[in-house]
Amino acid sequence: MSNNDEVTETQPIAGVFLGKEEQERLNSFLEIIDLFLSHALPPKLKEVYDIAHSLEGRVAGGFGWTPGGYIDFLNDCARVEEITGLPFSIDKDWAGLSWEDWNDAVDASLKNWKYQ
Repeated sequence: MSNNDEVTETQPIAGVFLGKEEQERLNSFLEIIDLFLSHALPPKLKEVYDIAHSLEGRVAGGFGWTPGGYIDFLNDCARVEEITGLPFSIDKDWAGLSWEDWNDAVDASLKNWKYQ
């Protein structure tokens, strides 16, 4: 095997890929789930869901942001932290807490969460 033929950790050996029709069906299904959640969730939980969905999309793209976009990103993170009580820091693992304290804070947030 030459150097060009070696398999590295980043190269998939085998994969399962959706075809165009399957991907369209999945996208339709996900759209219905979003529609369902937009009507079923209480307002505060809907706001958290919308922000989290937006953050996920922004990060998944792998692109940089404009300075204003980055500020919006940080503001959205702060808003979710404010609503849920979940600790967050973009600069520090576990929001600057020890692993145990971070887990305790997440547990407390989940226990204190009130659907509003």
